[in-house]
Amino acid sequence: MTAQADFRANDRDGNEIQDYWRKDVAGLYTVRDQKLIELSLAAADARPTEPIERFASRSPKAGYLYRALLHEGESVPGPDRFAFAAFPESPAAGPLTFIIDERGVVWKKARPGAVLFFPADPVRAGWTRMEY
Repeated sequence: MTAQADFRANDRDGNEIQDYWRKDVAGLYTVRDQKLIELSLAAADARPTEPIERFASRSPKAGYLYRALLHEGESVPGPDRFAFAAFPESPAAGPLTFIIDERGVVWKKARPGAVLFFPADPVRAGWTRMEY
């Protein structure tokens, strides 16, 4: 959340639009060498859009891989929102998948299969809000 807020507030990609980074997770580290997230998180991106290998070898972080998501009903990433998923690399890493969007609420679900979109209504889609 902090990295996305910084990216948006400071126009870190230099496109003169206050938007969130939507292409991938790793870009919060690689785009213009901003390094807004830990390298280990960037290296755990399941689908980086640019080669993360120039910074680190791709590998899970604590058994999890990460990826950027579109919101349900979205075909093109909108500039005013973002969503990410964290999912176990293998069943041995654990059963839970996590999602988060620009509202900052973390949701969890046991073995949901491939998560391709952030649901319009996470509760209706079977996700449970994380309690901190």
